[in-house]
Amino acid sequence: MSNIIPIEYDGCSMRFFEDGWIDATTAAEKFGKAPNDFLRLPETDAYISGLKRR
Repeated sequence: MSNIIPIEYDGCSMRFFEDGWIDATTAAEKFGKAPNDFLRLPETDAYISGLKRR
């Protein structure tokens, strides 16, 4: 039995593992990005700052 569950999202095939994790590398490649590119976004910085305050 395969541990990868494919789904379609916005016309793109995405893969999730049985434990709930998404295949972030494949998802990011669809948009010409790397999985860690979100760390450079101001929104991500604000989110992390908010978590630290909590």
